Amino acid sequence: MDWMDIALGVAAVIVVVAGALSGLRQWQNADDAKRREMIAKAVKELVLDAEQTYVKPKAGLAKFGWVMGKLSRRFPDVEWDELAGAVEAAVTAMRKEQISRSVRHRNGVHDS
Repeated sequence: MDWMDIALGVAAVIVVVAGALSGLRQWQNADDAKRREMIAKAVKELVLDAEQTYVKPKAGLAKFGWVMGKLSRRFPDVEWDELAGAVEAAVTAMRKEQISRSVRHRNGVHDS
């Protein structure tokens, strides 16, 4: 391992720490509405990631556990029930969108 590898490693750690501190600062300075918005955005992204990661049928419980684990680490001061409700709402919205796209596709209407 040469000095260039060490420098790249140190730079990577600095970037990760700076990003974490920036996110923490945004969370601390946000009002309740902005916090709900931040949670909703994170939930939506994680639900979509879980859908792509867990592709086997009947993997709902594994998806839910994975998403909740990520959320509870990212938002440790938010109640579990609040996070779970946000996950359920995101899944419901995603399913409705999938059904809507499916129906439009069968009827010959395509997204442009």
